[in-house]
Amino acid sequence: MNKFYKWLVIPLIILSFVIFGCEEDPSGPDEPGTVEGIVAKASGTVIGDAIIKIGSDIVAYSAADGSYSFETDPGTYTLTCTADGYTMQIAENVEVESEEITTVNFILQEIQKEFISGVISIDVTWTENYIYIIQGDVSITSVITIESGTIIKFDTDASITLDGGKIIADATELKPIIFTSYKDDTYGGDTNEDGSATTPAAGDWKNIDIVNANNASTFYYCEFYYGGSDDEETINLDTNTQVSIINCIIAHNKGVEGALDAGKAGSGTIIKNNVFFDNIKPLKINTNFNIDNSNDFHNPEDWSVINEYNGIFVGYDSANNYISGNISWEETEVPFAFPYLGIYIVPGDTLALADDVILKFDGGSILYQGDNLINYDGSGVLFTSYKDDEHGGDTNGDGSDTTPAEGNWEGIKNEGVQPEVWEDWENILYEVLH
Repeated sequence: MNKFYKWLVIPLIILSFVIFGCEEDPSGPDEPGTVEGIVAKASGTVIGDAIIKIGSDIVAYSAADGSYSFETDPGTYTLTCTADGYTMQIAENVEVESEEITTVNFILQEIQKEFISGVISIDVTWTENYIYIIQGDVSITSVITIESGTIIKFDTDASITLDGGKIIADATELKPIIFTSYKDDTYGGDTNEDGSATTPAAGDWKNIDIVNANNASTFYYCEFYYGGSDDEETINLDTNTQVSIINCIIAHNKGVEGALDAGKAGSGTIIKNNVFFDNIKPLKINTNFNIDNSNDFHNPEDWSVINEYNGIFVGYDSANNYISGNISWEETEVPFAFPYLGIYIVPGDTLALADDVILKFDGGSILYQGDNLINYDGSGVLFTSYKDDEHGGDTNGDGSDTTPAEGNWEGIKNEGVQPEVWEDWENILYEVLH
């Protein structure tokens, strides 16, 4: 073999060893790891049927001997463990390595019951180690601080009135604070101890009624279920209250004026990043505060589940239909509905509307002066009838029983007319205006 071919063959032999002689290692970095452990009480008694989750995904249940196990991709995780009648436990920064076993044990604390009635006049903290059962009409004149993960259940027709008192309910996404029916076994188990004899329904309990001006109650990561009635809202913010309701879920509620009624609330009110679904009416506001585009009006897990009257309802009376200040409305998933009166923008103040906002009127109108009604993005707002289902859906909740027609609402007028002569307007609009 001449020298040239020798030098050609040697690299080919080496290359063949590289390609064929070395198989790929099956235990690569993408192979899953295992998480396992025991769920038990502090006494050592094991707990079966506990639920272990990563985020909202159930990854394991504990067996009768308290053990659990599951596989997952390598990474860093936060695990939660829950069981009926026990507080949630969280394991943060759990490191899972490829083909390795990580042990995480959970020790759960039993939840006790505490029945609440009458008047609460001293500052107290409600903790996640208890389920608080509201009986009758409870009046709070002090400060109630509620810990993350706490469950509050309301007996039939029970309510809380904050009359000079306030609630500080600042929870976390992993451990929300729950306000629900005494019949609701989903949270905290079968608290009323009747097995499956009762199930929760909208209107099981009355409401949380927040009265007196400047109340500074806060509700962060709270969930409100099965409240309200034909006469009561699940959450009512009375005249000039300034309450923050942020990152909450409000679902399965009655409420003649809305599951959350902020129709009289003050300018410091904040309603952001909330989820409203399966309510009769989700939300009522007035013209004193801003509404951005962060609230959702559907079930995030099933977008077809909305609210019977799916809109933001504006105003009670003429005192709450004045724009005073520089107000912006940006919600585009549902329309702003005016089934009561129109809206008057005070000279020198402004109402700014984001692009694609829809306003629906039932006999009312908009009165403004100069340039104080503005399109937030400058490229289009829809004004139409309350009966118009084509734009923004069936806001008046009557299916196809009504259809829009000329003269359904009074119109938009830009002049120095005082609101007491709205009824004399002859500027009638039918078409949607951009």
